[in-house]
Amino acid sequence: MGNSRRITHSRERIEQLLEQLAVPTHERPFYLKDELEGDDPALPGLVLEREIKRVLIGRDETAWIDESIAQLEWLEQGGSPFCAPDPQLLAAFRAFKSSGLPPTILSTIVNVAQENLLNTWVRLLEDGQTEAGYDDVRWGLFEVDEDDCPGRKLVSLSRFLSLPLPDET
Repeated sequence: MGNSRRITHSRERIEQLLEQLAVPTHERPFYLKDELEGDDPALPGLVLEREIKRVLIGRDETAWIDESIAQLEWLEQGGSPFCAPDPQLLAAFRAFKSSGLPPTILSTIVNVAQENLLNTWVRLLEDGQTEAGYDDVRWGLFEVDEDDCPGRKLVSLSRFLSLPLPDET
């Protein structure tokens, strides 16, 4: 990747972060070495994984269904001048609720869809390019310092996201 700037953390700080992130003890030396010596930083990917998993709807989570219905009903009643109501989505939620199916079924479907979308996004971020016709347009995901200046490129983000691939679900 050329001359990328290294964002440095002390060995102690890296070890502390790996512990905070609950990285299994036997994997910590690998990530420590990557962070201290490698060209592909470990910490940004591990923290990104944690943050992504915090916002995914879990397969056993169901409170989001009633929260979504309440929000859609609020929008339908003119609750926000900035967001249009979505009558089709509200009707779909109501139909599901009246079906008598366990809410975890819907949560599982949504969770799998989220995982599939994330896998696609991760591959796009890692590739840094798109199909023919846009060869001169590229992007990348980088660690940044306290001034938001880019450092090393995250080149293997998928190693941090242990989401199943679409054909494994």
